Amino acid sequence: MMDGTRMLTDKRKPLIVNTDVAAAMSADGKNVENKRNWMVLDKETLCFNAYYKTKIFNGPKDMDVNVRKMNIIYFLVDETIKVNETKQPNSGTAQGCFIKRQLIPLPGGNQKTGPYYKVTDLIIGETVNFYGKQLHITGANDYTRDFLLKMGMVIKDNETVPIDPYFTYRKRTELDPLPKIKSIKYKNYQSLQLDDDTCSILRFKGYSEEKNGHNVRNLHILYYLVDDTIEIREMIEKTKSCKQECVVFLKRQKIPKNGPWCVFPGQNIKQNLLNSITNASDSTYYMLDRHSLKPAVEHIHYTDLFIGATFSAKGNDVVLTECNEVTEQFYVDNLGVDVNVFKASQNESEVKQENTDKTIEAEIDKNNSVLRETLLIRIKEPIVFGFDIRLNNCSDPSNPMRKFSLKYYLNDAQFSIYECKELVAGLRGGYFLSKRGFNEKDQKKFTFQELAVGLNIYVNGFEFKIIDVDENTLKFFINNPEEFPHSNFEALFCKTHSFIKERFQSIDEFFTQAFQDRELVNRDEFRQIMSFNKKLDDHTGVVLAFIYKRKEPYEPYTSNDFQNVVQDILRRAQFIHFDGLKRNLRSRKLTSDKKDYVLIKEAIKAVKSCKIPLSSEVINLIFNEFKHEEQDIVNYEEMVDWLDYITNPVQQQRVFANDVLFVKPKKPWVKVKEFVDDLKKKDDKYFKAK
Repeated sequence: MMDGTRMLTDKRKPLIVNTDVAAAMSADGKNVENKRNWMVLDKETLCFNAYYKTKIFNGPKDMDVNVRKMNIIYFLVDETIKVNETKQPNSGTAQGCFIKRQLIPLPGGNQKTGPYYKVTDLIIGETVNFYGKQLHITGANDYTRDFLLKMGMVIKDNETVPIDPYFTYRKRTELDPLPKIKSIKYKNYQSLQLDDDTCSILRFKGYSEEKNGHNVRNLHILYYLVDDTIEIREMIEKTKSCKQECVVFLKRQKIPKNGPWCVFPGQNIKQNLLNSITNASDSTYYMLDRHSLKPAVEHIHYTDLFIGATFSAKGNDVVLTECNEVTEQFYVDNLGVDVNVFKASQNESEVKQENTDKTIEAEIDKNNSVLRETLLIRIKEPIVFGFDIRLNNCSDPSNPMRKFSLKYYLNDAQFSIYECKELVAGLRGGYFLSKRGFNEKDQKKFTFQELAVGLNIYVNGFEFKIIDVDENTLKFFINNPEEFPHSNFEALFCKTHSFIKERFQSIDEFFTQAFQDRELVNRDEFRQIMSFNKKLDDHTGVVLAFIYKRKEPYEPYTSNDFQNVVQDILRRAQFIHFDGLKRNLRSRKLTSDKKDYVLIKEAIKAVKSCKIPLSSEVINLIFNEFKHEEQDIVNYEEMVDWLDYITNPVQQQRVFANDVLFVKPKKPWVKVKEFVDDLKKKDDKYFKAK
C-alpha cells in the first residue's frame, strides 16, 4: 500500500552487481560497484561443459549407461541458468533445450524462496544437482575461466568427457553411415596431400544426355580421395541473369560399377537377423550377424576416371570431358601417366595431321578475333545477329515442327537458342540453350563470317541448320560485303545472271517458265525457284529477295475494290452532298490551274468543310488515285464522280476498309518484274561492252 493505494511491486529487491562479480569487472577497468546489474551485465554469460549418465536396462553387453553431453549457461544479469544438450546424430534421444532459463534452487531449497545456485557453486570437477539430475562439470570456455580467476576462484584443468558406449557399439557393429566431410577448396597443389586430416578432391567436367536426346546436362564431378566417394553437381543457367547455378545432381556416395542402382528394402542392412523367426510373443530384441555373407560390391576408383571415360551414375551415363590442372598433376605424380593419354594410341602420320589441324585452327581463331574487333571498333555499338534454325535430326517426328531462333553476340562470340512456342503442337517453348560460348571440343570450327543461310551448326551434340536470317542482320551483311562476302549483292547478281544465261536462251524465257510472267511472287516461292533445285546456295535467294522486296506495307488491291470500299462508307453514313462538294472544289480553283484541277491543300480544306465521313488515311489514298503525275494537283471532277455512289454506283458489297486497304502481308512479296528488268540491263551492258 502506498498512500492508501494498492501498487503492483516486485517482491525481490532490485539487484545490485555482486561484489565478487564487481571485482572481476574492475580487473578489466570497468567500475560497476553499486550499479544496477541490467546496466552493465546485459548479455554477459558464463559457459560450462558437463555430462550426466542414464542407465540402460536389458541392453547389450558393455552398454549399461548412456553419456549425455550438456552445456550450462549462467546469466550474470539475473543469476539464472539454462542447460542445453549437445545434438549428436543418430543418438536416439530428443536433444536441444534440457532445462529452460530459470533460477535453479540448491538441493533442499525452495523454488520460490531459494537459496539458488550462484556462480561460486559451479566448480570444474564437481557435480551439481539440477532437479535430481547429477551433472558433472568437466570444463569451461576461455572467457569463463578468465572471469572466474579474476573473481579469485581456484580453477582446475578441463576434464575429458567419457565416450558414450552406445556410439562405440554402433562403430563396432558397422551401423554408422559414411561420415559427412565438408569439401575444402585448395588454392595450390601443395595443399593436396593424402592424409587423414584433409579431403583431397579430383575435379572433372562432363555431361549426361537423356534417353530421348532432347536435354543435355552439364555436370561437375568431384572425386573424394579420402573415402573414394563421388559427388555430381549440375550447372544450370538462369534465364534472366544468364548466370550459372549449382544444383546437386547426385549426393556424395560410393558409386558401384555394375549396380545395383536401386536398393530394395532389406538390401541396405549390412547384417542379417539370426532370430527373425521366433515363437516368443514378448521377444522384442533381435541378434545381428556380424559376419555378413552378402557379396562385395565393386565401386568406381580414381583409376577408372580419365578424359573420355563413361560411367553409370544411378542409371545416368556420365561422360568426362575435361579436368583441372590439380587433377592432371595428381595423375602424373601418383600414377606416372597423363589423364589425357588413356585414349587409343595414334601412329606418326595421325599425330602430324593432328598437329597441322591444330595450327590451322589457331590461325583461323587469330584472324577471326582480329576481324571481329575491327568490326566492333568501326560500328561502336553492340551487334547481335538473328537467325531461324531447325534441328537436322529427323529421328524424332516432333523435330520438324519445332522452330528455333539463334542469337549470336558478336561482342563476346557467344550465342543463345530460343524455342518458339507452338500451342497446337503441344510444345512449350522457351530457352533451349541460354547465352554461352561455343565448346571447341564438341563443335566443328567456323568463323562469324560464315554465318549464313544453309550453314550447319553443332551444339552439345545437336545439329542445327540455318534456314532464314533476320532482316536487320541481312541488311548488316549486305552493307559490309568485305567482312561478309556471302552477302555481296553485286557478286551474287553476276553469279545468278551467268547461271541463268547458261540454262535459258533469254531472260524472257526464264521469266515465263519460272514466274509465269507475274510481277509479284511470294518470298518463299522466289527462294525455291532461285535455288534451281539446290544448285545455287540458299543464301543467294535470301539476299536477292531482300533487295527486290516490295516496300509497300499493305497487301495490293484493285481500283474497283477501293471504290467499293469508299462508296460503301459514304452510303452507310448517308452522305449525299456530292454537288455541294463539287461546287466547293470549283470555287477554290485558281485561274492559273489546269482545267478541272485544284491544289491538293485546297482540296483537303474543301473535304473537311463538307464533313465527308472518311478517315485521313483513306482521303490521302483517294488523292493519290487522282493526282497529276508532275504537279501537286488533283482532278476534282473525276474524283467527285468516282465518289458519287448515286450516279456512278459499283457492285454493292458490304466490306470494311481494314479488310481491303490496310491488310498487312502475311509473307513478303518480291518484285520479280524489276529483278528481270535488271537482268536485261545486265545483258545490254554486256553486249555494249562486247
